[in-house]
Amino acid sequence: MASLFPANQLFTQINVFRVTPDNQKRLVEFLTRTTEDEVRAMPGFVSASLHQSLDGQSVTLLAKWQSALAGWEESNALLPCFNPALEFASLESAVHKPVGYFESQELHVLVLSEPLRRLSGRRLN
Repeated sequence: MASLFPANQLFTQINVFRVTPDNQKRLVEFLTRTTEDEVRAMPGFVSASLHQSLDGQSVTLLAKWQSALAGWEESNALLPCFNPALEFASLESAVHKPVGYFESQELHVLVLSEPLRRLSGRRLN
């Protein structure tokens, strides 16, 4: 089922780094440090997630920003932070706005921990 969510005005900066498999771990370590030490402190930053490809040829950093402007401005500010990685990887970067949300029709399971079950006084089967 598709759902549009205009109330969610977060923008996603998608950074795709292309790298050789022998440098993927090095890139992941570099991006982890840079995100923890520099990106997290930037104005408008909300969150980030780091993904490595199974074939070892890319690493993707998804950063959420409060606005497109913050994403674009920080994108330019981030480039110097990424310069050391660009010595052994290439980068494609763009800021995206949300236009749809999709979820599985099969995974609608509510799981409560045992303490919550006891508090609710209900049996969940």
